[in-house]
Amino acid sequence: MKKEYFSQTGRCCIKTQTGLLLALKYGLSDNVALTRDMLKKLFTANDNKLQTGFTGMPIMCPTLSDNGMNGLAYTLLLNEEYPGWLHEILLGATTVWERWNSLDEEGHISSTGMNSLNHYSYGCSQWSGSTAMCWDFVWMKQILVQNI
Repeated sequence: MKKEYFSQTGRCCIKTQTGLLLALKYGLSDNVALTRDMLKKLFTANDNKLQTGFTGMPIMCPTLSDNGMNGLAYTLLLNEEYPGWLHEILLGATTVWERWNSLDEEGHISSTGMNSLNHYSYGCSQWSGSTAMCWDFVWMKQILVQNI
């Protein structure tokens, strides 16, 4: 598998956010630093926006956090622009959509075809419920200790 997935120099040959996340999540890379760097560059080139689908979603935020990119995970979580979870919320979503562009900017169903506004999907809920809440607790504790 590694011969197909990685070059002889250790570079991941699948240059997508999901491909690199999978390599980091499952320990496929012999050069983790290079894989992390490639992933950071992909996000930077995409203005720190999501460019994943169903496969990359459930592992994205936890894998970013596990690899020293917690700040990027929060940036993705709190992004109010397209594509992003808060973008959907600002357009009235109360559940996860099948597509990032299920509604256009005016709130009309887009013409993308197959479209669910109440879609089973992985997202950031488990990560935000564990990592983000723990971080908030630590932050709150620091404030309380500093004020005593």
